[in-house]
Amino acid sequence: MGNEMDLLRKEANELFNEGKYVEARIRYQKLNRLHPSAESENYLGLIAFYRERYQSAVKHLLRAIEQDTENNDYKINLAMVYSFCDKSNEAILILKTVLNNDSQCIKALNVLGSIYAGEGSLASAEDVYKKALWVSPQNADLHNNLGNIYKMSQNLDKAQRNYEKALSLSSQNANTLYNLGCLHLLKNEKLSAKEYFESCLEIDNNNESAKYLLSSLVGNSPSIAPQAYISELFDEFAPTFEKSLIENLEYSVPEQLFTFFMDNVPQPMVDLDYMIDIGCGTGLGAKAFSSVTKHAIGIDLSASMLKLADAKNIFDQTYRTSISEFFQLNQIKFDLFLACDVFIYVGDLENIFSETYTSAKDKAYFLFSTELLVEGEGFHLQASGRYAHSENYISVKADVSGWQVVEKKITNIRKEKGEWVKGMLFLLQKN
Repeated sequence: MGNEMDLLRKEANELFNEGKYVEARIRYQKLNRLHPSAESENYLGLIAFYRERYQSAVKHLLRAIEQDTENNDYKINLAMVYSFCDKSNEAILILKTVLNNDSQCIKALNVLGSIYAGEGSLASAEDVYKKALWVSPQNADLHNNLGNIYKMSQNLDKAQRNYEKALSLSSQNANTLYNLGCLHLLKNEKLSAKEYFESCLEIDNNNESAKYLLSSLVGNSPSIAPQAYISELFDEFAPTFEKSLIENLEYSVPEQLFTFFMDNVPQPMVDLDYMIDIGCGTGLGAKAFSSVTKHAIGIDLSASMLKLADAKNIFDQTYRTSISEFFQLNQIKFDLFLACDVFIYVGDLENIFSETYTSAKDKAYFLFSTELLVEGEGFHLQASGRYAHSENYISVKADVSGWQVVEKKITNIRKEKGEWVKGMLFLLQKN
């Protein structure tokens, strides 16, 4: 029995380390039936966490802690899961309890820093990572994470120093190479960004975000941004998103679209039943249209953005899903489709126009903004990592799908490096 258990445990651990979680789960469950243990419950909890089954993860980790009350790793893992379950306060309490017993616990400090960062408490996150680095100054992950905090704070020089320190300690870290590529892109240092993305892909050829941003720098235009890129980008910036967008970039597309809509739609049509805010983010779009709609649905790829949107109580329901996945399963017929600065991450709009048309009531409206492609036709992925569309491309693709362009106008979308980004507002109606 003992030899069988050892072989089964070894096989389960190997599968877990390879990321084969379903197969590993089967082995750990068998181990737990043969001999219940805190270790197996911990691994089952982590597998549930990685598969985004958070309630199951909590259940297993609580069992692990019950069986081994002294194991800090289990407690830290539970705190990590709590932070994904809207239980940040409970997570922080657990981590502070661990740190009271072991003030130099790097794992606890690292998770605590990530929770503070996720809440937008960047100063607290910075303090925690600095404390961790005082304990472990040669820890590459900590330097990388502190670099992330400085990037979020727009302190790009400090971010670069920390990323470069992390890379000097771990030269084959694809994540740090990717972060340096993104940083140099923010600094408009395109050649350096390209080199870092290429180096990242030499180590991790499955990094879809690096492939996408490299495409933007070499003149290629894939049809859409990878889901992982979108979710990671907006999960990172969710805590500071509205302040940065509205105050720093002078963004007002939701309000512009509402005014544009009211100026071009007969007034009896402004008492709408169902609206969907596509790529809803924190709900700025739905909020602008709340006075003319009875029900609102929001969809987005970023869990962190949806968490902020849900807290506003604007939506009847929100879904973490892609546009295509939602409309393939959707049963609701909508009066209004809204997409504020969403198509800057979608190049080919043909499928979206077709899918929304199928889910539209007769005479439904579709309102959206785009960045304007000044030269050329079609769509183009810019070095910014955002798409621009020509005016004619929108008109043609909308018409093919059955949407009629009611009105369109050129406008200022947002500021970038102090200059206005030119875009367009479109109002379509189902024929």
